[in-house]
Amino acid sequence: MFIEKTKETYFETLSDSSNGWQDKRNNHYPFVKYFLEIILGAYKEFDSRVAYLQNRKLSKPDRVNALFENSLQTLSKKMILEKCPDISVSTVETALSALLKVGYIVKTKAGKNTAYIRNTSIE
Repeated sequence: MFIEKTKETYFETLSDSSNGWQDKRNNHYPFVKYFLEIILGAYKEFDSRVAYLQNRKLSKPDRVNALFENSLQTLSKKMILEKCPDISVSTVETALSALLKVGYIVKTKAGKNTAYIRNTSIE
């Protein structure tokens, strides 16, 4: 799945690593770096799914909260829905609204690019 999503980069790095192969001057670094990034991405996805299974006992709003607790990156509504496919859009919106109201998260963008991040200044 990760290679399919980045197949253009895959072919570019494969080509970069193959340049000079006939003369034994090729450099494996671009492909090794790409491959390790794919492994890291797959590991993060696996870790996210394990965390999801561990948090299934939490209420749905608490699971949205846990996503922010365990992440340093911004999260969009779409990302939250992908990580928690059993939570409805309205439940996610309600949870986000509640977290915004108490100041636990802040908006980082607006419109269709709206994203949220945990407010580290209140800890």
